[in-house]
Amino acid sequence: MTIRAPSGEPVFECRNDEDWEVVHEVWAENVYLLDPEQVRDRFVLDIGAHIGAFSLLAASHGANVIAFEPDPENAEQMRRNLSLAPGGMGRRVTLVEAAVGSDRLRQNGARSYTTSESRRGVEVERADLNGVIGPILINHGLAFLKVDCEGCEWDALAELGERGWLVQADRISGEWHGPATTKRDQEDGETPGALIDRLLPTHNLSIFGRPDEGGMFHAYSLNPRGGDE
Repeated sequence: MTIRAPSGEPVFECRNDEDWEVVHEVWAENVYLLDPEQVRDRFVLDIGAHIGAFSLLAASHGANVIAFEPDPENAEQMRRNLSLAPGGMGRRVTLVEAAVGSDRLRQNGARSYTTSESRRGVEVERADLNGVIGPILINHGLAFLKVDCEGCEWDALAELGERGWLVQADRISGEWHGPATTKRDQEDGETPGALIDRLLPTHNLSIFGRPDEGGMFHAYSLNPRGGDE
């Protein structure tokens, strides 16, 4: 299934109806509430990039995107979509085929991951965050952090929070998949509530959904770096 521009030029390739629904939610419904003016010529982080819908949306507005997608099939399709993107848009996206969160993750189905203690799936790489995004955050800050990684959201946010990087994001938006607890929560005492408490001094926070089912969250910096540039 290929999404085409009015000219007939292919701009996005979907493998199935689920892929199409993701692209429609991101591009037509703007479920992550991306503000084009906020990201232009700035850096965006996409954790759980899937087949590239959000990364390419941000890139279409002039953002430079660092995207993390550990699933090999998703990453392959995303590379295909980056190559299809018109106007060199795909060159604004750097794809990192690794996971953010727990030290060792395993693939569990098409889009979700479990810790290595699970016997299901295959092991995937963990991202070297210091090497990939550390210098960017120090020198440029982060316009937008999107987190939607099918159950690893709290692990990913916890890791970024431990490094002191959440407070550097002007916007944080994503989806969590209930129940909102992780192994990291249990071992390190890093609960979703603790992450929310960590964000509240620096961000306005809106949460929609149910803790046992999941939902969307949006955080807005009280002192956006973009406002000073």
